[in-house]
This record gives sequence, structure tokens and C-alpha cells, in this order.
Amino acid sequence: MYNFDSPLCYVINDHSMLYDHFWYTTFFPLYSGWNPFIHRSTDGGQTWQPISTVSHVPYGEIVIAADGQRMYIAGSNAMDISDDGGETWRGCLENVTRLSNPPAIALHPQDNDTLLLGQWGVGIVKTSDACASWRTIDRGLDNLFINTLAFAPDVVYAGTDGGVFVSMDGGESWRPASEGLGAHAVVYSIVVDPNDASSVYAATPDGIFRLANGPASK
Repeated sequence: MYNFDSPLCYVINDHSMLYDHFWYTTFFPLYSGWNPFIHRSTDGGQTWQPISTVSHVPYGEIVIAADGQRMYIAGSNAMDISDDGGETWRGCLENVTRLSNPPAIALHPQDNDTLLLGQWGVGIVKTSDACASWRTIDRGLDNLFINTLAFAPDVVYAGTDGGVFVSMDGGESWRPASEGLGAHAVVYSIVVDPNDASSVYAATPDGIFRLANGPASK
């Protein structure tokens, strides 16, 4: 049984604030994208330097491995991989259907070659060999409209238009975990505390909820 607590805060939607870029932050450095460049900052965002050109930056998502070298970027119906901190890129979408915009993307925190890619209305695909091959992993998913993915790290969470689903086997099978999320089933985002895998948060139209109990908290 996976239960979510009452909302920690309430969400006010302001659709007038739209940005044609993606961004990703760790402590240092910071990365930002604005078509057609990816920028990097090493001083907390005070200054930025373009490091590479990618043709599909708008509305994209980027994930970066702990070593700071392996990076994946997905967006605008294309996906690339970098092994040198974003200096150079190569294609990463063989045998994958046309991407939704933007896709959901999650990199395994302990395996730079394992990546999950969620698409709106299509489901989830997985690579375990750094994009050399992909396969569909949606057994047990009752809703294929994927908005967000998160590793815990041994547990995987998927936020969909039909609630939260959890996988204990790397995404091979899924089961629902939406009890307590409120009246609206849509889950926009799921975040796992990198220092405490039992602290899982889900953003919905009714607010932000914290996972009260689940596989990572037992």
C-alpha cells in the first residue's frame, strides 16, 4: 500500500509564464538551453558560456550523470547523448517512435547506460546500453500518458494522467500507487530526495503531496 499525505502546499497555475528553454541544475556547474545552444555556468549563474550546438533544444529535457560527463538531451522529436560534458553529441534514438514534446526522462543514478524515456500517450521505453537499443516497458501501466519519471534509486516512479505507478524491477512491471493524491489523478512531476530515497514528492492539480509509506520507506 502506497499512501500520500495531505498537500504540503497548493498550486496556483499561471499559464502566462512560458519559457522556450530547458534547464538543469546540480550544485556546480549549471546548464541551460536556448535554441540552438547549450550553456554552462560555473559561478552559480552569474555568467554563461555556450558549450555546444544542439538543434532540438526548445521544450527539451536534460539529465546529467554524477560524473558530470555523461549527458542526455531529449526534445523536439530528437535525442542525443554526450560523453564529454556536453562538448560533443551523437544521436540516441534508433528504433524509438516519434517523441512527444517534451518527453519525460530519467537516468539511473548508479548506471549511466540505463535511461527511461516516457512519452505522452505512448508509454515508456528503456535503454540499458547507452541508446544502442530500446524496448518498451509498460506491463501493468494502466495509463500511457507519461508526464514524469524518477528513480529512488532501486524503485522507479512514473507520474501519469492517471496517477502514480511504481516499479520494483527497473520498470519491467508496474503497479498503481495513488492513494491519498486527492480528487485529480494527473501527476505533473515526481521528485525523490537524493539524500533520502524514502522522501518522494508528487505535484498534482490539488497541490504537492509527500509519500507517506512505500517501498523506499520500508
